[in-house]
Amino acid sequence: MAEESDGPGEDTSYLVGGAVNLERWKIKAQYGLTEAETTNEELTLLALGLDYKLASKSKVYAYVSQVEADLADSEDSTFGVGFEHKFSM
Repeated sequence: MAEESDGPGEDTSYLVGGAVNLERWKIKAQYGLTEAETTNEELTLLALGLDYKLASKSKVYAYVSQVEADLADSEDSTFGVGFEHKFSM
């Protein structure tokens, strides 16, 4: 949820992502950029993911993402793996 602030300035964000299916595999990528007007801070996001379909309702997946903050000279990386199964009703 986004909230408005009474302070000056405005942040501008861009996000683009895509995926490619190759038989049982799905390769995913995402790139994002946020520019803060008041602080001149620039945040960059890069994320890559890979899904492998085990059966019609089950898959395993993994992803890695990195967020960099220019002025703060900081970097945050995340890695995850998981299993998904969709139950029918």
